[in-house]
Amino acid sequence: MERISREQEIEKKEERFILDVLENEKEKDTRVLSFSNLSQMKEERENVINKIYNKFIDKGKNKINYQKALESLSNYFYVKDPNDLESGDFIRYFNFDDLNNIKLTHGAKFIGYRDGYLILKNSKVIINNNEPKIWKIKSSMPVFCVLSETDTIKLCLQELVSSGNTKE
Repeated sequence: MERISREQEIEKKEERFILDVLENEKEKDTRVLSFSNLSQMKEERENVINKIYNKFIDKGKNKINYQKALESLSNYFYVKDPNDLESGDFIRYFNFDDLNNIKLTHGAKFIGYRDGYLILKNSKVIINNNEPKIWKIKSSMPVFCVLSETDTIKLCLQELVSSGNTKE
């Protein structure tokens, strides 16, 4: 009979725990992401940001804005389909009013999707009658959504399992 060392026993328990967490997450009503790991999410996000700035990188403040966007969106994923957004998601998008100064907006909470527009709300900006500011942007606008802590943990665990860092 093979004897299992204490370290191997702990590793097996850790792996079972990770697999149980991942299995439980599958059973819950969780967001379906268009990527399977953090590396893929980062690559997809950076490809979109590169396309946004590609033609205008040498104009005005865009080199600086490009770097700021990469840093600011490090915990965000690119939203391919606006129907994948859930009410309450915090999103950010780019302002293209000045092509010499393409800036990432401060963002807002997504509250709905109607007639080709994303409806956004910012409770920090108060307008008349102490109401939060509500506005809309075209759904064709490249949008980035903050990755929830739960989804981040889930993706880290999936990456850990798929990379073979756990032992059987």
